[in-house]
Amino acid sequence: MDVLTMKIQKYFLLIPILTALLMALSLAYSKSVPSIPEIRVTYHGFPLEWLKLTTHIFPEAPANIEIIPLSFVVDLVSYFLISCVIVYTVARTKH
Repeated sequence: MDVLTMKIQKYFLLIPILTALLMALSLAYSKSVPSIPEIRVTYHGFPLEWLKLTTHIFPEAPANIEIIPLSFVVDLVSYFLISCVIVYTVARTKH
């Protein structure tokens, strides 16, 4: 393998890693939704909320975790495209 092929493979490996990192960072954004006093509903994700946490305050029970499929796919595709642009920009500025 020549050096150029190895560099291209390295950049292609960076795209899914950067996408996963951006998805994980999007979980830091949360929005609470008003509900009945015994239940707390929180949505996580940015720009679309794709993770729903439902916590029962009284009686105490395990939290219900739900992934909203359409919002998850839209966020995944948007972060993938952002990652491609970032990796392309970095690759073009290095060469």
